[in-house]
Amino acid sequence: SPIRRYPDLVVHRVLSSLVYRNKLPYDDATVQDLGHHCSEKERLAMDAEREIHKLKLIRYLEQSGQSHFKATVSHFKPDRVFLELNEFPGEAVVLAQHLTKEATLPTGDPFSVFIRRLGQPARIGDVWQLELDRLDAEDMVIYCRPVFE
Repeated sequence: SPIRRYPDLVVHRVLSSLVYRNKLPYDDATVQDLGHHCSEKERLAMDAEREIHKLKLIRYLEQSGQSHFKATVSHFKPDRVFLELNEFPGEAVVLAQHLTKEATLPTGDPFSVFIRRLGQPARIGDVWQLELDRLDAEDMVIYCRPVFE
């Protein structure tokens, strides 16, 4: 297959020179600099790709009018719960104000928080029903409210 990434091209050049016993195309310092440069550019490209996916999902939700979702709890911060949407490749956020009267969520351990309105803990992996609260296209966040029955 064709070489599509610059790091692959660098490795190909080095391997080719070793196989054919030619002079190496790069010295050690250059290879290290190229490695750092390529790694940084790969990270930037992955971040840009993630941001585009978030923006496209927000735009889709704006146009579709869909407002109810199932989502799986993925992690917590003191002021919010993060959930992976089950029907879409994206993440939703539920703010603490929808779960408790206090400013922050009481965390017992890194894998759960106590939800006062439910009288029980929420754990990573729990599936929640969500209702769309608002879409923030600037910060690329999907804010939701939980729907507890």
